[in-house]
Amino acid sequence: MVPYEQPIFSPPSDAVLEEGMVLSIETDFIHPEIGHVKIEDAVAVTADGHEGLGDFGRDWTILE
Repeated sequence: MVPYEQPIFSPPSDAVLEEGMVLSIETDFIHPEIGHVKIEDAVAVTADGHEGLGDFGRDWTILE
């Protein structure tokens, strides 16, 4: 998750994950040969834990 958007789940926050929330977990880095790589995952909080909403049908998108 990006540290500059709500909700923030690090100390001293008292935020709680609740069923029905959908979080976007974003990871990005600069690869020395490829360039900027960004991976985004949407995760839904469920009564039993979580569900990865993008776990099927992943593919690369390459922008020229």
